Amino acid sequence: MPIINIEVALQGSGEEENDSKIVSLQTKSNKCTDIYENRDYTLSVTMSRKNRTSNLKAHSPCFLRGKDEGWFLILGDISQRELLALKRVSGISGPRRSNQLQFTAPPFNGRMKLTLYIISDCYMGLDQQYEFNLNVIPER
Repeated sequence: MPIINIEVALQGSGEEENDSKIVSLQTKSNKCTDIYENRDYTLSVTMSRKNRTSNLKAHSPCFLRGKDEGWFLILGDISQRELLALKRVSGISGPRRSNQLQFTAPPFNGRMKLTLYIISDCYMGLDQQYEFNLNVIPER
């Protein structure tokens, strides 16, 4: 069974603001990260496996040849019932694997809470959910 550790960084695509921002993944944190409305952003999700293995096959009796483990990365806003990004990635064979989720900031101003789901496509009960707060501010 894989034990996955997650690190997340938010990067803007504007010319004047190219530095990365670390996003807090603590569900009870009130810290907000400022983003600009209608701009494209990249959420970099780095997955590392704590228990390394050379075999990425999951135990799946229903599959005759075996099943490679994989993950779905889903980014959304629950309050607006909006899906912002979705990506399927394969298992983590090395020590780390970085994946990018691209999304556009909404056209309204104010606070919003985004939720990042890491869902296994073959293991039940290993799904992870992280929430972080963003403050959407008007374009300069």
